[in-house]
Amino acid sequence: MKILLFTILLVNNFLHGQENFRDDYTLKGTTVLTGSDKNALSEYVHGYRLSNITSSECQNGGRSEESKEEILNISKTDSSYNFSINIIGNCAHAFLGEIEIMNDTIMNLISHGYGGNSTCACCFGLTYTISFDQTASKNVKYVMINSIKNTMIEIE
Repeated sequence: MKILLFTILLVNNFLHGQENFRDDYTLKGTTVLTGSDKNALSEYVHGYRLSNITSSECQNGGRSEESKEEILNISKTDSSYNFSINIIGNCAHAFLGEIEIMNDTIMNLISHGYGGNSTCACCFGLTYTISFDQTASKNVKYVMINSIKNTMIEIE
């Protein structure tokens, strides 16, 4: 009887721990893709951490046919960058964000659309907040969206 009770308690604790683990990695809405290899390498090798990503309507107010993927604004503080961009995506999607440092000089802002599907494309505004400290690589001079070379601009 004691062994059966102990086994029941052990299984219950194990399953409860698994639920908590899964809850930590539940992705809802537009959010950082936690635990991704690209985000981890950007942070631990190059010193740039994707702290937050938010979504809004397209910042130029245009329809998706009139809009293009572009970097609209870069603001910098002593410890972070804010990149405001426009992207085209499925109207029913939310976005998972990643960053990747390419060739030690380019910060690639990555968005993965996910969720429902609709028959239209919409323009979305995304804002990436990326933190860094004095150990961050000074070689990163450019930023681009989803590896699209014609979106690349210099970080000033």
